[in-house]
Amino acid sequence: MMFGFGDFSLWELRLEDVHFVLGFGQAFVSTAATSSKWVHQKVERPTTRRD
Repeated sequence: MMFGFGDFSLWELRLEDVHFVLGFGQAFVSTAATSSKWVHQKVERPTTRRD
């Protein structure tokens, strides 16, 4: 029934790399090889050295 509409189509998405952002400081990354494992991305800030 849905396929008779001109503005309806089906798409298949294949996971390669994914960045999932929930909000400030909440970003996760996953890959096709480990699609069920989400790794929290942390910001790597350069350290300032004071002499």
